[in-house]
Order: sequence, then structure tokens, then C-alpha cells
Amino acid sequence: KVFQALFQGLNSRQKDIIIRRFGLKSGNGETLEAIGKDLGLTRERIRQIIETALAKARKESFAPEINRAVLAFKSYLQKNGGLKKEKILLSEPIFNHQQNSSNWINFLLVLEGSFCRVGETKELHSFWALDSKIPSAAEKLIKALNKELTRLKKPLGVKELFLTSRAAGNSNQRFLKSVLETSKEILETNDGKYGLKSWP
Repeated sequence: KVFQALFQGLNSRQKDIIIRRFGLKSGNGETLEAIGKDLGLTRERIRQIIETALAKARKESFAPEINRAVLAFKSYLQKNGGLKKEKILLSEPIFNHQQNSSNWINFLLVLEGSFCRVGETKELHSFWALDSKIPSAAEKLIKALNKELTRLKKPLGVKELFLTSRAAGNSNQRFLKSVLETSKEILETNDGKYGLKSWP
């Protein structure tokens, strides 16, 4: 039922490409190049077909089930300061209850269009945010925390980190917690404090 609602108005080629790209049946998303090679099209043409299909699907009225899922994601992200590490988000029981749940969640969030996914980097784990302004605020906060930890040369508790967070313009403890989860440079110690990964 949800599947039909999502793909209403798409032709069979568009459906096939979306299913393959997001791994909605197999559980493994395919690259643009692999899909293009199989269909005798360029990766750019596959990207264009995906964009057209997503735009068409966005215009269709979302089924109530899809709206509920999108609202659940928004509520979850709001409760977590506006962002959440992808691995944690996708492992939540509320979202991870069927085969290929993570692939469907990824597809729904991309389809909805207002959510922002930040891919994994050397410094950050991949995460989802409510909007495109949050990632830069998260990066700014990580830099401020990193600078303070470097200056003090000792692990800090959440309360101490929150003082630095407030000085950097953030007064949301949930945001701080979620930012710390996404950081690869600032890690939690055995005693619940936070220090730099580079420390011995």
C-alpha cells in the first residue's frame, strides 16, 4: 500500500531505477554507473531520471502512512537537538522494524526533501539533520569544543562542555549530545567525560 502510494505516477523504468538506486528490494543500493551500464545509459542520465522521478513523487500527495513516518522523523530529530548520527537513527526500534528498513528510511528522507544528510568524513560520522543550517552549526561547535579541550589538555564532563557550547552560541544540551555522537575527534572516556581522540 505504501509502496504503491510512493510510486504512483512513475513509469516502470523510473520505478526500477529508484528501487535499484536505494536498494529497496535487495537491501543494497546500486551506483549510478552500475545501473546505467545495465540499462545502456550514462550515469548522468540515470541521475537525471532519479531527480525527475523524485520530483514527480514529491508532487503526488503523500499517503497518510508516509506523512506519519515523516512526522515521526521530524519529531525524533527535534527531540535530539535537530540532528542524529545515522547509525543510531537507523537502529532505533521505531524505525528499524522490517527488512531493508534503513534503505526505505533513506529513501523517504531524500524524497521528503527538507531533511539534510551529511556523509561520513574523516572528522564526522554520517548524520541526518532537520535542515541544511544544522551541519554548519555542528561543525562550528565541534571546532569550539576541540579548541577548548586542546587548551585545557584534560577530559571534560558534559556540564563543562555545555559551558563551551553556550559560549559558541548553542544553548541546547540535546544538540550538544548529538554533536558529540557524530564527532570522530571527540570521544567519550570510560568515566563519562569527553576528550580528544589524539590523546594517549
